[in-house]
Amino acid sequence: MFGKLFKRTPPPTTHAENPGKAVQLQWHDPRGVEVTVSAVRLLAKVLRANGHSVREHGSWLALDHGLTLQPRIADVSKIESSTRWRTSTTIEAQQVGLFPSGVFEFQHSNAADVVVGLRSGFEQFARFDLPVLRAAGARQSTDCSFIDFKERYQTTTLANARRVVLGPVSWTVKDSAAAQNEEHPFCPCCFFTHSHEAMLEKLNARGLFAVRLFASRHPGQEVEADCRVNGLDWPAGKQALIAYAKTWPDRGFEMRRQYIVIQDLP
Repeated sequence: MFGKLFKRTPPPTTHAENPGKAVQLQWHDPRGVEVTVSAVRLLAKVLRANGHSVREHGSWLALDHGLTLQPRIADVSKIESSTRWRTSTTIEAQQVGLFPSGVFEFQHSNAADVVVGLRSGFEQFARFDLPVLRAAGARQSTDCSFIDFKERYQTTTLANARRVVLGPVSWTVKDSAAAQNEEHPFCPCCFFTHSHEAMLEKLNARGLFAVRLFASRHPGQEVEADCRVNGLDWPAGKQALIAYAKTWPDRGFEMRRQYIVIQDLP
């Protein structure tokens, strides 16, 4: 008599424009010893350390509520004239009924050790991005806040009710005391509200959009910004962030980053 037959879960598909390709990385350390690191195992370790229940598969991870993650290594390179390493990874997320086609995002880091750099990128994902992806499938969240647009937004009538999931913010500023003493310091709604004209495009569209918001300013240099939607560059969003960053008071170097989701109101 046969025992139970278990159907193997097929791996999730990967977005064609996701530059992360390698599941694992091999290199030789300064002593000539071969080192191998698996992106899947390393991300699983980071997530478990943050209290998440994770099931490991060959090239992907399964979390609760049908959320899957595909961690990939995009690039590892030695920083010129330095002993440090620059690492770039991507994590692609899929969830049936919510974002089945997948959304991916980058994690960048640099460290004296390759594994430390990769882990740092994954820890950033666990802290700032994963809470947003999980909140997108829920009505409430202890990690994120929401903005609901049920009928109208300014003078524009939305085609359907929409919601914005505001993730935790990452804020680095040289003169932190002056920044905290502002009348309205940087909060989870600031990026969205200061780029609302560009965001109207996504509010009026259908479907889910995972948006990376990043801006930084170095004294005496041009403002830098990065804005991507579902992993792909969004020029209109980038220009809105540049305009916003130019309004920041001069407090030395300053960097702000956030991950948000724009979706239909559940």
